[in-house]
Amino acid sequence: MLGRPPGAPEQLAQVGALIESPTFYPHLSGLDNLRLAARYAGAPESAAERVLAEVDLSGRARSRFREYSLGMKQRLGVAAALLKQPRLLILDEPTNGLDPAGVSEMRELLRSLGRRGHTVLLSSHVLGEVEQVCDRIAVIDRGRLVADGTPDALRARLRSGLLIVVADPQDKAVASLTDHQAVRRVDVVDGSLRVSVDPALAAELNRRLVEAGVDVRELRPVRHSLEDAFLELTGAERVGDPDPTSPGEGDK
Repeated sequence: MLGRPPGAPEQLAQVGALIESPTFYPHLSGLDNLRLAARYAGAPESAAERVLAEVDLSGRARSRFREYSLGMKQRLGVAAALLKQPRLLILDEPTNGLDPAGVSEMRELLRSLGRRGHTVLLSSHVLGEVEQVCDRIAVIDRGRLVADGTPDALRARLRSGLLIVVADPQDKAVASLTDHQAVRRVDVVDGSLRVSVDPALAAELNRRLVEAGVDVRELRPVRHSLEDAFLELTGAERVGDPDPTSPGEGDK
């Protein structure tokens, strides 16, 4: 890692880390806690004020750690990890326990760190957050790397393809679609059609419906989530999973 064997002192000097929940002295201010951490990290104490500004905590620098909200505590932990100006920042579940506002703040902080040239390695089970923040994703199953790539690339590996079609008259639309050799299945669900087919054929199917005298009011692919990709890549099953042809959260 970084051209050195794991654990080499020169390598560790270029790595910052936050493991789930930061621990600081509750009676000391955020600034004093970071000054103390800087001494142990071999960084100048002046770095404390710099990293507080990076995580937008300068205004609460002299407040005691015990007075911080959970989101502020997490950001102070990230600040401590930045003291050495690391090339690689390793963060474990940085949004753990945060309220929606804290999650949003942490999400923007992670994006800003990437824009500033840090490489951020984020370990998390919160796939919705991973999907919104990360440029590349590695999926690990029982200690084994099973896939890696961009979020779009991982979603593209899903075997299933599904289009949602809203059209009138519906029976005529079903007949036209069912007759297409590439369409595997057509189901009527809550007034719309679920068409099992390669989404790349959407334009062709739309043209076919129009030529058949069908008014197409909506035609769109179902966007698979990163969770869908994770479950398929790891062979996991959802507990109490609904019928795949029924509308999911993204279809409401």
